[in-house]
Amino acid sequence: MEYVSLGWTGLKVSRIGLGVWQFSEAWGMTDYGVAREVVGKALEVGINFFDTAMVYGLGMSEDYLGRALKEAGAKRDEVVISTKIPGEFLNPHDIFRSVSKSLKHLRVDYVDILLAHCPPAGTTTRHVSTPELWRSS
Repeated sequence: MEYVSLGWTGLKVSRIGLGVWQFSEAWGMTDYGVAREVVGKALEVGINFFDTAMVYGLGMSEDYLGRALKEAGAKRDEVVISTKIPGEFLNPHDIFRSVSKSLKHLRVDYVDILLAHCPPAGTTTRHVSTPELWRSS
């Protein structure tokens, strides 16, 4: 696998990343065993860059990714995790609550990259309110 520097961040990421938006009922992939196999194969071929968002499956995507990375024995400092906050929830209070929830789902102490989901997620998935996102497990 070829690795490149991610801008000025100092992060080295695989040229190919794995986006796990499909780990959600919205896209029909709710079998955790399959998700675990996909993430495991990605690690096996050298992929270290993973992208998700808190709205994908109301946290299911983050949960499956976090579980799969942990079960595969991935070392936290050897993977790069990017997640996103809905573009309509960018006030400071929402950001802190959203990140806290994402960290819990991902089973990590930090995310490497935090993005605003734009266009707002409600344009491509079922729109949910902020409290509904925070209640999801």
